[in-house]
Amino acid sequence: LDIVAIHGLNGDARRSWTKGDGPLWLQENLPRSLPGARVYTYSYNSKVWSSSRGDVRDWAKTLLVCLSSQRKTEKHRGRGIVFICHSLGGIVCKRALIEANEDHSFSNILESTKAIIFFGTPHVGSEQADFASMLALIAESLGTATLADRISGQRIRRDLVELLRNQSKALEDISMSFRNRLQGIEIVSFYEQDTIRGMRQLIVPRNSALMNCTGEHQIPSPGKDHSTMCQLDQYDNEYNVIIDMCEKHQSAIMTEPGT
Repeated sequence: LDIVAIHGLNGDARRSWTKGDGPLWLQENLPRSLPGARVYTYSYNSKVWSSSRGDVRDWAKTLLVCLSSQRKTEKHRGRGIVFICHSLGGIVCKRALIEANEDHSFSNILESTKAIIFFGTPHVGSEQADFASMLALIAESLGTATLADRISGQRIRRDLVELLRNQSKALEDISMSFRNRLQGIEIVSFYEQDTIRGMRQLIVPRNSALMNCTGEHQIPSPGKDHSTMCQLDQYDNEYNVIIDMCEKHQSAIMTEPGT
């Protein structure tokens, strides 16, 4: 099994998943719980304050290229894939699988995808009224929007603001296209229960964090806000759900004829 973690808005391939000063559970805990699994964490520039012009389609294409480079042999291409996505990372994942359906060179990635685990992915955007300010606050809460960013003339990514607004046409198109490619993919959706300090509303409310597709596992994350909901240790319920899901598909692959 190949497990691929995709961080979210203003995230980091390591820090986004780490609880306080604890270990990176993707690196320390998952391999122990799932012997034989390969675990990857994908990094892309999703900074709110940035001069970057990379967009969801660019990040999705790069994800496909990076993952394909690790699945060159017939044996590797026979491994199932489970994606673990936080926030915007879920949008990147959905876009990648849409691209994989359209580009034959990446079709094995779509065919091998067994499950996607979403943490606070805004499938229909955020209902926050002042979304630009909210994005800046998230950046500050994660410690990545520095004074230096602003002094150096970095500006908030307005394209990300528009993408993630409530009822965004771009999000609607991605969700619609993705639903048509869901066959055989199991979906787990965690939704936040606590607000981020300084905010009155949830960043991604339940109605946006759920796809409401057939068979979707809809699970609340009590005591977790949008930033902390994917920062786990082996005692968290979310962690155990991930292990159960991965073990299920790992076992299914091992019992398939020819494996």
